[in-house]
Amino acid sequence: MITFYQLKSFCQVVSEGSFKAAADKLYISQPSISQHIANLESYFEVQLFVRRGRKIQLTPEGRYLYASASEILENVEKITERFRDIRNLRSGKLVIGSSSFTGTYLLPKALELFRSQFPMIEISILTGSYEKIFQHLKNDEIELAILGKDLNSSEEHDFIYRTIGFDKLVFVSSEHSSTYSNLASLNELHDKTIIAFAEGNPISTYFKDLKLRRKLNFKEQIMVEDIEIAKNLTRQGLGICLTSRLSVSEDVKNHRLSILQINDSENLRWEIRAIYHKTRGLSYAGWEMLKILQKMAGSILD
Repeated sequence: MITFYQLKSFCQVVSEGSFKAAADKLYISQPSISQHIANLESYFEVQLFVRRGRKIQLTPEGRYLYASASEILENVEKITERFRDIRNLRSGKLVIGSSSFTGTYLLPKALELFRSQFPMIEISILTGSYEKIFQHLKNDEIELAILGKDLNSSEEHDFIYRTIGFDKLVFVSSEHSSTYSNLASLNELHDKTIIAFAEGNPISTYFKDLKLRRKLNFKEQIMVEDIEIAKNLTRQGLGICLTSRLSVSEDVKNHRLSILQINDSENLRWEIRAIYHKTRGLSYAGWEMLKILQKMAGSILD
């Protein structure tokens, strides 16, 4: 069996023109160099050098091996440099899966910070429902998924679920509507129009759980899939909505929406998680993105 070090010793002897000079260059003993050459000659059953006094000359077999070994060593060096670049995040690719919520409200600031630190990393983002993104993760089409927890989805053994933070779920209404203000109890919502999320949006599982536990009934429901659509309908005064506090923070600040203060309302917290494969793990870029998300979430989420 031949080794990388034997080939390197051989090429160094050719480059330096002597065994001693090659040994000095590689910081090893001359007998070690001689042994490496002897092992190569024994393995290939050829003579690599013709020795003429203190001078050495390549045989035809030696010239062929030198051409082949030089190419091998060059490719190994390229691989080494590539891995060094990846470790130092000077090259590479990161593919992230995101729901529309996390893609809109969490990823932009994280990506801005990541890009400022690691501008050479190519980033791709796939968006979709919880089920769609999780399927991308299973198929190894994405490395890291950033999703809000779905109460109906069980945790699978092959994946790691790491909490980034929690987002409070709140009931909101349009600022100009006084119909929904000053509610003493969640039970007072029974005759109100609710803008609810359809299956596929994780917030729908929290809403259904609340309805079941508190035995809540509603006069009418408008079903939507996307948080942005729900916000727009709520702004128009078409109903109230249980949604992410983060998603409505700007609307509340600018008085387009108001958070309902309900005396017996519950402190519903929506867990936002990073999910990745337990065995495949994360690349250097993936770990850096996760660290940025966890650090940044403290100032954005509750």
